Amino acid sequence: MVALTVMLVMASLQSSVQDSLPKTAYFKFIDWWILFSLNTQIWIMAFHTAQGIYANKEYQRYKEAMMARNSQGPGTYVYV
Repeated sequence: MVALTVMLVMASLQSSVQDSLPKTAYFKFIDWWILFSLNTQIWIMAFHTAQGIYANKEYQRYKEAMMARNSQGPGTYVYV
């Protein structure tokens, strides 16, 4: 959620910076910097999404193992 908020703030900063700079046909360093920063935020969001999916799968496996352990009765152990 924070990464999305940061991207929105960066987009508004980009538009305000672009309005205050003179119009040119080439990219300025600030354009490259903002492009790099936005791409970094996109990669961070993709990484956190993948990490959340992996953690959810691991949690589901753990939960299934605990349910299997509980269904076998007392005295039996299932190592996860």
